[in-house]
Amino acid sequence: MSITFSLVIKLVTLWGMVITSLLGNSYLVYSVFSEHDLQAAANTFIVSLSVADFTQTLLIAPTTAIALIRDEWVFGTTLCYVEPYLNVFLKSAALSSAATIALDRLVFNSYIIPDLREIQT
Repeated sequence: MSITFSLVIKLVTLWGMVITSLLGNSYLVYSVFSEHDLQAAANTFIVSLSVADFTQTLLIAPTTAIALIRDEWVFGTTLCYVEPYLNVFLKSAALSSAATIALDRLVFNSYIIPDLREIQT
């Protein structure tokens, strides 16, 4: 295995994203649970998205990085079948959370805010 400049760039980028994702998602979950003002129903969806992203980063990114370095799958047959399932499952969870957040914001901005404006006038 020869280490090329392209491989180094890929690895630095991948591990930079992993570290940023782990730290950012950890901080978000910590912030919501430690600050009483942030413990709103809408933030539950954001925490759900963050947990799905954190879990995907923790479980999927290392295997991807090692497979990228080795240019082959070295984790055995069982993990070869389990890893894509986890990847799709966690991406679906993140996508569902993102869609729910969008729907929540749509309802809030379309129905709640106009009703509040009518009450204030």
